[in-house]
Amino acid sequence: MGFDGDTSEARELLDIWCDTRSVDARDQLVAEHLPMVRRVCRRFGNLGEPLEDLIQIGTIGLLKAIHKYDPSRGNSLIAFAVPVIVGEVKNYFRDHGWAV
Repeated sequence: MGFDGDTSEARELLDIWCDTRSVDARDQLVAEHLPMVRRVCRRFGNLGEPLEDLIQIGTIGLLKAIHKYDPSRGNSLIAFAVPVIVGEVKNYFRDHGWAV
């Protein structure tokens, strides 16, 4: 899976999540999108925080994006999630006194 869009499996999981709010579907969505979270967080890896910490923060952003995602707006989950993840990481740096 790349930044160009969600896989068919991810779309199916997203449909299940939107219809049922199934925790299993949400957890599978998170697992499917973790490589994307890692790629986004690597952009901030040279700012003095351990990459694993940034990935944890990015995963929180992914969870927030999954919970707030509205498929009727027309964007893919990835298109919606990337700015939310980046924002979460930037907020972390802001709240901890680092310049981004």
